[in-house]
Amino acid sequence: MVLLFIAELAFAFIIAGIVANFLEINAKREQIEYFRYAQEFIQKSVFEAVFKIKHSEEYVRSVIGNCFESPLHREDYKITYEVECFSEAEAAHYDIDRDAYVKVIVTASYKARNMGPDHQSFPTAYGIPYRPGKLADITGMKKLKVGDKKFKPEAIVKFEQTIVGSGHSSEKVYEFDVPTDPGEYTDVALEVHLIKELSDNDAFGFRRPTVGSTIRFINRTEHILDFGVTPRSSAMLRETRPQSQRSGEWEIIGPILPFDSVILWWRKPHPGDAETIPETQRSRMPLEIPSEESDGTQDRQATDSKESDDGDSEKDVSL
Repeated sequence: MVLLFIAELAFAFIIAGIVANFLEINAKREQIEYFRYAQEFIQKSVFEAVFKIKHSEEYVRSVIGNCFESPLHREDYKITYEVECFSEAEAAHYDIDRDAYVKVIVTASYKARNMGPDHQSFPTAYGIPYRPGKLADITGMKKLKVGDKKFKPEAIVKFEQTIVGSGHSSEKVYEFDVPTDPGEYTDVALEVHLIKELSDNDAFGFRRPTVGSTIRFINRTEHILDFGVTPRSSAMLRETRPQSQRSGEWEIIGPILPFDSVILWWRKPHPGDAETIPETQRSRMPLEIPSEESDGTQDRQATDSKESDDGDSEKDVSL
């Protein structure tokens, strides 16, 4: 009797263990399925879950892909526009009206930071519009420095791709890589020459997230010019230097997102502008051109002829 009772009790324990194990397996399966569902829901509806706003999946994927998944950030972006007149000899050579067209020298520098866990070489592209004919030789990227590597003009030309359009829609595109280690910075500096009209504008866009931007304009022409900056971004613009001379400086406060842009404009005033343009938007500029010491462009003209071992070096881009 006792043995029979022990056998039945042991059998009951076995059955109970099997049932408990089955229930545990089902519970784990249900838990795993729940977590998988929750994960998929958050991935698809992260903005809805956090902000209680339901955007389309296509919109969310675009925001994540262009902003959050970009491992390269740019910091301390500085860009300077210097507008100059053609000399009489240049105007005769290029058959151009020096009172209608100007040369624009653009110098830019920034720090590229790798926010990812691995070493990466980030592809970078600059598109520069140009006018066909003789003026095409003036327009283009003239200097480039990536990290410690300084490129000669013949090396920069290898990065160039020409896209021929109709009228003035032709473009020179320069593509090069920016190698950066995780968490480290790579300094990038370049100089570009443009041909613009005396009353014109230039729009430059941002393909990478950028934090900290400074824009500067210097008028070296014989003309009085009104000028200003119009950001196409949610970031705020602050004037950091009063426009009491032939130059102006602005700072963009806050991050600039990919595909945001900034428009820098300048134009020769017309009669009646004083009545139509608010005083805060006008640039009262004397005829004296600022000295090299006062505007800092001496740095652009001072170059270092030391070459690197790879043979692709050029004079230092001092920005």
